[in-house]
Amino acid sequence: MFAITEPANMSSLLLIGALSSGEFYIESQKKVRQSTLPPYIQKLMAQIEIDQAYNSPLETLGATNEEIYVAINGPSEFSLAPKLWTWNVTGLVDGNRYPTIVVGGANDTMTIETLEQVSNGIENSELFIIPKAAHMCFVDQPDMVLDLIQKFMIEHDQGETHETV
Repeated sequence: MFAITEPANMSSLLLIGALSSGEFYIESQKKVRQSTLPPYIQKLMAQIEIDQAYNSPLETLGATNEEIYVAINGPSEFSLAPKLWTWNVTGLVDGNRYPTIVVGGANDTMTIETLEQVSNGIENSELFIIPKAAHMCFVDQPDMVLDLIQKFMIEHDQGETHETV
């Protein structure tokens, strides 16, 4: 939202594992699940969603603060809270004002289709998919991600100053 509401304070934008439409994200994630998971797992996940049995071992969050997680994200990784479901900022970031890169992991729950939607919605942005990485690609492939960020910042942010409006 900062990139939309406060662009005068920015010189460039880096988005990692971002989404621009909650509904699009969930729908693209369902397509990936249907094309990659065995039928018995799909059936089990569908039943968990119908029963809202989010305390299932398949859905356990471990040490996560569940109250905060559910309020922000929703009850599971495969559903969204109402505010995030209806959130849509596709095409609202002005890529002509500042360079933008969108980064995601090849094995991210934030699907490549979702990352492409983000990148395609920002004119002049570049999309980078990090191999052998998931949602926290900067943890899975730190050298690769840091090299990418460093190169991007050297190219776009050296000596840049912007007045605050």
